[in-house]
Amino acid sequence: TERRVPIIALLAACLLTALGGGRPAFAAADTFAAIRSTEARLANIGFRLAADNAALCDRLQPGLGLLLHTPDQYSIDLRGEAMAYFGFEAPIGVEAVLADGPAAKADIREDDSLVEVGSVTFAAADMQSEANTERLIAADRAVAALPADAPLRIYGVRNGESYVKSVTPVPACRSRFEVAFGSDFTAEADGELVQIGSRFFEEYPEELVAAVVAHELAHNILRHRERLEDAGVSYGVLSGFGRNVRYFRQTELE
Repeated sequence: TERRVPIIALLAACLLTALGGGRPAFAAADTFAAIRSTEARLANIGFRLAADNAALCDRLQPGLGLLLHTPDQYSIDLRGEAMAYFGFEAPIGVEAVLADGPAAKADIREDDSLVEVGSVTFAAADMQSEANTERLIAADRAVAALPADAPLRIYGVRNGESYVKSVTPVPACRSRFEVAFGSDFTAEADGELVQIGSRFFEEYPEELVAAVVAHELAHNILRHRERLEDAGVSYGVLSGFGRNVRYFRQTELE
């Protein structure tokens, strides 16, 4: 769905204690560091798979090697602390920069803030809104629609100083990657998004997590969601009945 409960809001809620007026059970900085670490691990796996397999994809995006986030995806009670920890100075923040990626080579750094990427200008956050990922999704989609292999000028801010850098992306399969924090082994693809549960990173080495990510990315590359919807396949409680089973089994085999 377009509007889902943000994974960061869910994680923050899990860390709240019933004592002390609902404050975090441990320092917010530890929470944010754990979020960043897990999301950067998935982003690195996703970027490598999407870039190395670009020849298989009919939909490409500029692979920048950046993991982005927004202030309004954090719950209101933690938003101020998140903005201070991640150094937000513009509508979009750089949560992580992937090692040896195009952005890293252009000296874009973790906790920089971005104002524009190519022709995409980012809208300001509504600081009074409930936690949501709508602006992040919109930003990712807009950047993904830019030319996949043409140099992009990136306007950013670092410690109060503005900068302009040129980044030459690598073509990458078009897909977003998201961690679902919780105890379940979640692994899903919806045609645009690959979502992987944080439990995988707790239980398995990254080369095995990469196999799960690659499987879900393949669903997007092969446009399985579109094909199933065109065939009138039912989701939810009806997915395990009748011809739905045959169609789903075929996509898994592919």
